[in-house]
Amino acid sequence: MRVSWCRVPVVVAAVFVSIGAVSASAQTPPTPTPGPQPQAELGTSCQGSDADAAIKACTALIDAKQEPPGMRAGSAHFFRGVAYLKKNENDRAIPDLTEAIKQNPLNANARTNRGAAYARKGQLDEALSDFGASLAVRPDDAPTLLNRGNIYSVRNQPDAAIQEFDRAIAVAPKFVNAYVARGAEYVRKGDVARAIADYDQALTLAPREVRLWLVRGLTYVRKGDIAKALQDFDEGLRVAPDDVELLTNRGFAHQQKGDSAKALQDLNRAITLAPQNANALGNRGFSYYMLGNYERAIADANAALKVDPKRAGTLYYRGLARRRSKDVAGGDADLAAAKAIQADVADMMAGFGVK
Repeated sequence: MRVSWCRVPVVVAAVFVSIGAVSASAQTPPTPTPGPQPQAELGTSCQGSDADAAIKACTALIDAKQEPPGMRAGSAHFFRGVAYLKKNENDRAIPDLTEAIKQNPLNANARTNRGAAYARKGQLDEALSDFGASLAVRPDDAPTLLNRGNIYSVRNQPDAAIQEFDRAIAVAPKFVNAYVARGAEYVRKGDVARAIADYDQALTLAPREVRLWLVRGLTYVRKGDIAKALQDFDEGLRVAPDDVELLTNRGFAHQQKGDSAKALQDLNRAITLAPQNANALGNRGFSYYMLGNYERAIADANAALKVDPKRAGTLYYRGLARRRSKDVAGGDADLAAAKAIQADVADMMAGFGVK
């Protein structure tokens, strides 16, 4: 998740890939027949978690026109496609998964994973088609429902996305990613209460999942409940003391409560851990601005904007800092650039106490 100090982002759980398990009904016949030892060893490696070793073993099987022992036609192509997908080599994954589907049209996992590869490439129509075909075989497959919901989310169709996440939760009530994804859509719709309820449930299921403390904390920031946001960021940092996003957002929350000393402590730590993190640099610059230290505010804003030139809030406070440092022309240019990126930036910054 890309966090901006000047806006609470919508969090989308981009879990497009469902590659952890292979459907027994789609891949394994009822009575496996063991093959020769070399083939058995290749079959084990082909299905293994080491992507490079899997690719090598699956390729050997494909070249020998063999499958992993006991597996249905197309399995070697399927597992090699999955291995390529793990390496984010989507253009290589798609032909293998296509061949797996050709040889075994009922392989729902191949459809889901090819859909994942298409989604990563931005080919959303193809991804939706594959997810739909997979669900025609297995209508209650929660990861595929989640994946299809994510496509609707990317297309800014929150109601359609929520419908998919509802179905995923109905069939898999402990599916953490589905609660997170649905919570994000409720945030997008402005229904903060429902979003928090989903994040509550996700945290009940996975209390040591750091990103959950982060997203619920950000939702409390959106609600204006900085005290609860700080509690969530504190909990997350107990689990992961060096998490840069948590430090960055806790620093901003401290600044919102007027505690610049604590804000700078967190932000300095975040920048020590990630010197080029634009959010941490932008947040620290904002804290310096609020303290009236315009020289340091401008320096941090410069560094943040070098990484990400489209930060409207950072441009805005740098513009004000420049004007107050006698650089009226430079300040006016920054303010104009900020408004060109985000028309309501002045109102937003006023909400953060900038006048």
